[in-house]
Amino acid sequence: MRPGKRETRYALYAAALVLCNPAFFYNSAFWGQIDVIPIVFVLLAVYYLLYSRRYIFSALLYTMALLVKPTPIVYIPIFSYYFVRKFGLVNTVKAGIASNIFFIAAFLPLLDKATTLATPYNLYLSSILNAQSLSFVTNSAFNIWSITFF
Repeated sequence: MRPGKRETRYALYAAALVLCNPAFFYNSAFWGQIDVIPIVFVLLAVYYLLYSRRYIFSALLYTMALLVKPTPIVYIPIFSYYFVRKFGLVNTVKAGIASNIFFIAAFLPLLDKATTLATPYNLYLSSILNAQSLSFVTNSAFNIWSITFF
């Protein structure tokens, strides 16, 4: 199922809204943030989830987004729900295995010989997730509770 003209037009409008958003310019140009890069991978993963049967490629794109910057981690439950719903549990497990192999392979240049398969995950959790202020900045940016209760 390929998107029609109406869906393509909606996608272009959505992209224009993102690109013309002043917060996008401020975040990217002034702060030097790269939030747009993982979002591109997430959008491609969602595209392949919705309009393709290439489920492993969709999962690998989402994994790539997580490797670039961990902000898409908040969307994993939603992505996983629709992934299982469309492709089934067996294909989801296959895609999960492929994603984990890809994730580990991405860390191979950073590892020495005395490591285990858990080392990339430990490195990601300790050096990437814990080193960022995701819970304070990105994930709470549009949360009414963070505005109300700081």
